[in-house]
Amino acid sequence: MDFEPTPEVAALRERILDFMDAEIYPQEREIMEGLDAEVGPGVPYPKILVEIREKARGEGLWNLFMPDERFGPGLKNWEYGLLCEEMGRSPIAAPMAFNCSAPDTGNMEILAEHGTAAQRERWLEPLLEGRIRSCFSMTEPEVSGSDPTLLQGRAVLDGDEWVIDAHKWYTSGAVGADLAIAMVITDPDAVLASNTSSIPIMKIAAAMAPAILPRPPRMMIASSREIRSYPVLGLKPPPPPLPFEPSIWKFSQITSVR
Repeated sequence: MDFEPTPEVAALRERILDFMDAEIYPQEREIMEGLDAEVGPGVPYPKILVEIREKARGEGLWNLFMPDERFGPGLKNWEYGLLCEEMGRSPIAAPMAFNCSAPDTGNMEILAEHGTAAQRERWLEPLLEGRIRSCFSMTEPEVSGSDPTLLQGRAVLDGDEWVIDAHKWYTSGAVGADLAIAMVITDPDAVLASNTSSIPIMKIAAAMAPAILPRPPRMMIASSREIRSYPVLGLKPPPPPLPFEPSIWKFSQITSVR
């Protein structure tokens, strides 16, 4: 297989290298300090990083991860990998500068491919524009976080609202996030087939509301949080979760196999 980059990808790589030399490396320490000191509810990025992100977006170095040409440059996975190799030299600051940091990247891809029109308007657009950040909630303290069949979190339809009752921790990107995509069980009595695509799990795009009580677990960096419960989703009529089907588990694997 030929991994020689196209002229477009080679040019993007050089521009990323130049941008990192000019904007990221000289201010990397200040960026990291700002992430700890300034990020919180309603503040997704520190001021210094907001300014750098505006420059990156102005130079077209933005949403480079998006394979869908409606939302990004439409690079192949290996092409984007060449760019990640350079961003990875500053593994926290650089991806954020280019709006290419996890878990936002995977969450945006899921919303782009499987979200409803309303969900895309409410969540995907501000994520693509860099106005908000998102987090991903799967791990729970009572069970193995890597086995979705053991999840204890539940979502129950109560009238026209979904009520999520879950105890999550080590939630990636929770500090400063406006949106959580959570893995919860919707049908605990369903028979689990041997194929993981049949696990009765859904993903729900839920607003981070005051009802959520985050606190940092010990020995974890500030971007992770323990979340005791999710609030009632107050949207009417209820938005379908990211499509409500028994095969929903496969959606969470998209970015792993693309």
